[in-house]
Amino acid sequence: MKTLVRLPKDIPLIEDPKQLKAEGEALMQSQDKSLQKLRELPSESLSFENLAQELDRLAHEAASFFSCVYLVQNVHADESLRNAARELSTAFDEWQISRSYDPIIYQKFCELKAKKPELKPEQQRLLDRQMKDYERMGMSLPEKDRDELKAWQTRLSELAIQYSKAINDSNLKLLVNEEELQGLDENFIASLPREDGKCRLSLEYPIYVPCMEYAEREELREKLFRLKLQVAKEENPRLLKEVLELRKKISAKLGYASWADFIVSDRMAKTPDRVVSFLEDLSEKLEGVFESEKQDLQKMKREHTNQPQAELQIWDVSFYKSLAIKKRFQVDSLKIKEFFPLEEVLKRMFRLVESLFGLKIEEESPENGPRWHPEAKLYRVNDQDGAFIGRFYLDLHPRPGKYNHAAVFGLIYGRALSPQDYQAPVYAMVCNFPRPHADRPSLLSHSDVETLFHEFGHLLHGVLTRASFFQLAGTHVTRDF
Repeated sequence: MKTLVRLPKDIPLIEDPKQLKAEGEALMQSQDKSLQKLRELPSESLSFENLAQELDRLAHEAASFFSCVYLVQNVHADESLRNAARELSTAFDEWQISRSYDPIIYQKFCELKAKKPELKPEQQRLLDRQMKDYERMGMSLPEKDRDELKAWQTRLSELAIQYSKAINDSNLKLLVNEEELQGLDENFIASLPREDGKCRLSLEYPIYVPCMEYAEREELREKLFRLKLQVAKEENPRLLKEVLELRKKISAKLGYASWADFIVSDRMAKTPDRVVSFLEDLSEKLEGVFESEKQDLQKMKREHTNQPQAELQIWDVSFYKSLAIKKRFQVDSLKIKEFFPLEEVLKRMFRLVESLFGLKIEEESPENGPRWHPEAKLYRVNDQDGAFIGRFYLDLHPRPGKYNHAAVFGLIYGRALSPQDYQAPVYAMVCNFPRPHADRPSLLSHSDVETLFHEFGHLLHGVLTRASFFQLAGTHVTRDF
């Protein structure tokens, strides 16, 4: 297939909350008109192309806008824009669920399947996937049951957005004196922000993880660990309780013993019992090693603290694990970081990927695509012959209000536009690695490097896809494959 170039300037990263809302609502209204045409298709003229393929096209169009909205709500520096994006995402999710529970379009699919059309394998896969999704939504149930399921699924979606918002917006902090940071690297200490004459510790990964691994004072580790347990403690326990109640209702309505039965039935394990059996078997094999290592760490704590009765606590594990590695294997995690400056790791990772997949990765100027923050960098991916394949963004450092872990977000998904043309995908990788400073680069731990490669694998999956249909492209594959 020949790639159809779609420039990143087409990505709807809108900077005005009112315009964002207006364009999102306009897109949903436009899609409603297109969906009405599907409802009006005569039974005798139903085909894979005018039903399943057209619905896939509409899903791609909606996703290519609202995936950008979802990114904005998770990474944009402007709180008002993040909030506007969340409101629009909530409205979209409600609309999307309502559209998915359309009984007329479901009936059209049933009629198409009954015709047993001759399809290519990829077409058959899409049709089977859509029918299975309808089945797992409960579309074959009576109308009253479908309406209840739709209401519950809508509420679940609202709760998920609220839950994530509470975590992303959390700004818990711990103010400490510099002498309390004994054991931590002096460059790390120097980089910490100051407040009221003290060092400010946040729960961002580049700050939390080093403190748990290297801070000599147990009291500091315990305070930070307990602080992390308090993230969104006012909102999220209540939300989680409602989530669990709704999941129980949904799984029961669909004929499953539990939510676990419902989820696992569509994955390789098939039943929760097989999952539990696997974990119990693994646990049994590891129990002896676990107890031995636990006792080793306990002994190390007693020797390190000169307290014969000291008990190993959960906030001690990372610290004494790091100490054990340093003593036994002469491996100093802080020294290892010096071998992994972020910019150099990126270069080496790109070279490796280019060699494995026959690619060429080049950073592009900011003018070639919209950016939600100055730190977001844009890259172009070509094949060895110079043909354009897709683009991706890297947004790698923490900031207030930003998604606080690591993830890959789709912006424009791959999909065949015609037998000759393919939609060039655009993805974004969001991480929270240490920020560079004027006198030193961003240095990654070995774990950080693993995270970088892991997430970049998801990104490659999305950018290099050549599946014909949006619902089968990139990371839209069956879990546990």
